[in-house]
Amino acid sequence: MVRKRSRSLASELMKHDELNPVSLMGFYRRYGRHILRGLAIVYLAFPAVFFYSLRFRQIMIFGAFLTWPFHDYTKPNEYGLPHSKNFYVNSVGDIRLGVWYIPPKGIWEKLSSQNSGREPQPWMLDDNRPVIIYYHGHGQCRACDYRVGLYKTLTQSEELDAHLFTFDYRGFGDSTQVLPDREGLLHDSTVMFDYVRKLIKKNDSRILVWGHSLGTGVAVQLIEAFTELHRSPMGVVLEAPFNSLSEAASKWPISMPYRALPFMQKVVESVTNKLRDDDETFYETEQLAPSVNVPLLMIHSTDDALVPYELGQKLLRTLRVLAKGPIHFYQADDSYSLGHRYIFRDPKVKEVVADFIRRYGNVSMPAPKESAGRLEESSASGMRDAEPSANIEDGADSATVGDEGFETSEGAPGKSIESHDIPGDEL
Repeated sequence: MVRKRSRSLASELMKHDELNPVSLMGFYRRYGRHILRGLAIVYLAFPAVFFYSLRFRQIMIFGAFLTWPFHDYTKPNEYGLPHSKNFYVNSVGDIRLGVWYIPPKGIWEKLSSQNSGREPQPWMLDDNRPVIIYYHGHGQCRACDYRVGLYKTLTQSEELDAHLFTFDYRGFGDSTQVLPDREGLLHDSTVMFDYVRKLIKKNDSRILVWGHSLGTGVAVQLIEAFTELHRSPMGVVLEAPFNSLSEAASKWPISMPYRALPFMQKVVESVTNKLRDDDETFYETEQLAPSVNVPLLMIHSTDDALVPYELGQKLLRTLRVLAKGPIHFYQADDSYSLGHRYIFRDPKVKEVVADFIRRYGNVSMPAPKESAGRLEESSASGMRDAEPSANIEDGADSATVGDEGFETSEGAPGKSIESHDIPGDEL
């Protein structure tokens, strides 16, 4: 009796075995058409919704919903950032911004011996070190791994040892949860700049603005606003910048299934051009080039798959013609697999940024590891001027030094390229 039951149970299992090829074929016949139909609907609906819905465009462009894994923002020390502080700053429109202050390694001992409170105090920043304000890009938050990696490079390296403030715009991280837009991000960015400015007694020449990806668009709009607000930071770093958000969006990986079909390419173009029509998503950086009147350093890697290198080069050429301040460019060494997010893996980035700060900031910097002459040669081979060398303070002639120790072949990794050496027809 028991054997009979066992045999009947085994036969039943065989009938319903999911690995049975016959069963799988039946499943495909039954549901395959429905799956393909569903994919086709999504394929056609996505560009239509993007075109007609401003709200959907804002959700996709800013990506504030993309925060994974979840983070405990109240404990920045647990991210390898000792003596850092989590606090909040009020922005325009009853918005609260989540902020981290990350002190330089050089003052850790000083902070450990004194009660510093919950928020940064003016005495913590009275050492005349550079102060970097980081404006992040699309998606995630101030606590995500690649941003933390950059913070460590800027605050814990011997070359820089800088103070750093990083924050989440409205809608991001633990800041007030509203749908972000261009004007809101500009308000938040200005409020953060003025907060830091007040802490260091309005010494703008200590502040370096650092924008990454979408944050480069925010940073350039901030420069334009500074003209009216009478603010003058020492300079601006644009990491992985684009010339036009609409053009960058047309090249995003998510658009690849559409760009692969010739008859859909015009659809992609018309859909992404909507970003130019709305003030909420207007980040056409090259149109603001005439407003750039502060020293600017661009850093980009050729293996960037999200914001293609060629878009940064287009912006570089435009800035060289129209900007009123000196423009520098550093091509990061893509042999370190930098992509869009890991520019700090290139060990020369620290030296390039340190040299930029020495040239334009009124700050105290760590002594270079090597002699001043060697450092000048090294920095010239890492960073070259898009403007004539006469624009470089302290009379540094980067072209002369560069000819001695710099391989000027275009596209060499870890080298910089003078903007007038970049042929326009190749990009």
